[in-house]
This record gives sequence, C-alpha cells and structure tokens, in this order.
Amino acid sequence: MATEEVIELENVELPVYEEYSIADIYRDISLNGELIITIDVVEEIRLRRTLSVLKAKESAKLKENGLQPDDAKLEFIIIPDPKVPKGLRKLHIVLKGSRKVKLYERIIPTDDLM
Repeated sequence: MATEEVIELENVELPVYEEYSIADIYRDISLNGELIITIDVVEEIRLRRTLSVLKAKESAKLKENGLQPDDAKLEFIIIPDPKVPKGLRKLHIVLKGSRKVKLYERIIPTDDLM
C-alpha cells in the first residue's frame, strides 16, 4: 500500500520555485510598499515572524541613531486562489501607514541617461 502512495506522489507535478532570503523579501516590501508571493504554508509562519523581527530591528537602529523610525505596520493578507496547489498559499504583504515624502522629481538612473 505504501508503494502505491509513492507512485501517486511521483505523478504529481510540483511547481517550480526560486529561493530568496527573507532579507531580500523585506527589502522588496520596503522599496515597493507591498509584495505578493506564493509560499509553502509551513514556511509562512517563519516568514511572518522573521519579517516582523527585521522591521523591529530596523526601527530600533533608526531610533538609536536619533532618527524617526517608520511607524508602518506589516499586514499579511491571504489571497484565496483555486489555482494555487495544495500546501501553498498566495500571500499579499503590505507595509501599511508608511510615511510619505513629497517629491517633485524622481529619476532612477539607467544606462540611457548616462
């Protein structure tokens, strides 16, 4: 019977994945204000905790240097998606309440500008 289960599992096509460090994920959220990912449900808890710890450490470091820490909060929203395979979850991570700065021009240099 165990052999039959293994055979069934061998026929299941696993989704392709890429590995990212949690620091890279946090950087993407910090830069863009939000990020949507599909993650293994087992990894989700570790990701949530570690992102919250990174956010707290960043705020403490800013405060230590006499700067005003960003008072934004991380919000995790589960996106129901029937196309996502069992055991995975689509997660929208948002940095809510982030302080904004008025800019009158914003240029990200590219090779074309050089």
